[in-house]
Amino acid sequence: YCMEKYNRMLEAESTYKKIKAVNEAQLSKAKAEVGVFSEYGVQEARDLFWGIFAKGKGFSQKSSWYDLIFMGIDSMGRDEQLLSFIIRWIFQLAMNFTIGMTGTLIAFVWYLWSMVTTYQPNVFVATAFFALATITATSLIVTFLVGLYFSAAGSAFVIVKAAGPNFRLGDGGRRRTRYIPAGGRYGRPMGGYGRPHQY
Repeated sequence: YCMEKYNRMLEAESTYKKIKAVNEAQLSKAKAEVGVFSEYGVQEARDLFWGIFAKGKGFSQKSSWYDLIFMGIDSMGRDEQLLSFIIRWIFQLAMNFTIGMTGTLIAFVWYLWSMVTTYQPNVFVATAFFALATITATSLIVTFLVGLYFSAAGSAFVIVKAAGPNFRLGDGGRRRTRYIPAGGRYGRPMGGYGRPHQY
């Protein structure tokens, strides 16, 4: 009984693949009639880019939220200043988007060529469209990242400016206490057993 069901599944899968291959051949033939530089080809490339861009952006946002949580837990253990924590997270966010957008560009270029070939263009037309689409996508990604970097740097500058001269990264600007021995820092008597000294 199980083998019978399994054989039916294989037959249905084979039939599906044949129908899919026929549909793809007919669609490719129709695309070849209009050409890759047609309105349909350009729009398909746009949809491909923005679909992958949305996934890369979503990945970057999720990574940044996870970093916010774990960095917050870590900063609680180190008694870090809030402003110092915010600045660290801002630069981590910029790094996450850099990784996400780089992956977006690589994925777009990877899938773009497969899309171009479905229109069955000649080598010259295919190369020209592929190059133009890649340059356009790269310029959009670079523009997005440059705007993000300026926003991150501007936000960090405003935070540091508002915090004043006492702002410190890492240790939260805390004053540390050091014990000065009875002989003094340079060996001179201090008239006592020593005292804590803040610096």
